Amino acid sequence: MHGELLRYFSATSGGVGARIFVAANFLGLIAVILLIVLVSISNDVALRRFGAAKWKAVQRVTYIVIVAVVLHGAMYQIIEKRRWPLALIFSLLIVSAAAMQWAGARARKIRRELTSSRP
Repeated sequence: MHGELLRYFSATSGGVGARIFVAANFLGLIAVILLIVLVSISNDVALRRFGAAKWKAVQRVTYIVIVAVVLHGAMYQIIEKRRWPLALIFSLLIVSAAAMQWAGARARKIRRELTSSRP
């Protein structure tokens, strides 16, 4: 792009590949901006200022970041025409992370149910 930053975010020509490139870059930009927000509130001062409920609501933006990063990575796998082993490794990492998140959510749900059913 010869140092022209705006060219990363505009598809004036080039077909589907150029549009995927621009979309991947926008997803990456969104993820970076959201990560800056998350880093800026990841401290005790922000927790006290917002209160636990508001702070946790903002922290849930992490899930949006994860989706944006996964899509960004998948798009770049397509753009770069990666060989299948690299795409497979990327996919396995995503599936592993999703499985761990699901298992953690399930464990929390079971714990809540057990504590709420006690007299």
